[in-house]
Amino acid sequence: MRPERKRCGDCQECCVALSIEEIDKPAGTPCSHQCAGGCAIYKARPQACRDYKCVWLQTNMEMELRPDKCGVILEQRDTKLGKDTVIARETRAGCVDAIWPLIEAAVGAGVPAYAILTTGERRVVRHE
Repeated sequence: MRPERKRCGDCQECCVALSIEEIDKPAGTPCSHQCAGGCAIYKARPQACRDYKCVWLQTNMEMELRPDKCGVILEQRDTKLGKDTVIARETRAGCVDAIWPLIEAAVGAGVPAYAILTTGERRVVRHE
């Protein structure tokens, strides 16, 4: 049996946290197309928005770890730290500490990780 496909639901954390070059949207600022129902230009949204999938959407993580619930967007991609680096992008101050055990568990599995705090500080968990 295939797992149920997750949907963003009411979560719009990436609409604020991420930088979208195609529409000159800097990281940490609300998208001008963001509305109560989601995205006002959803059918014509930028390719970067179409392609973006946070770790919560791609895995069987619990609802409590959806970015709008926990205040952290988890991403995983290749970086100069290593393959499949876990990036914890804090969307509300102090929230990254609440999910730090998950990040440490990933590091324990040999995966490099770092957090980007709302202050702009980067906290490297493991450097290969």
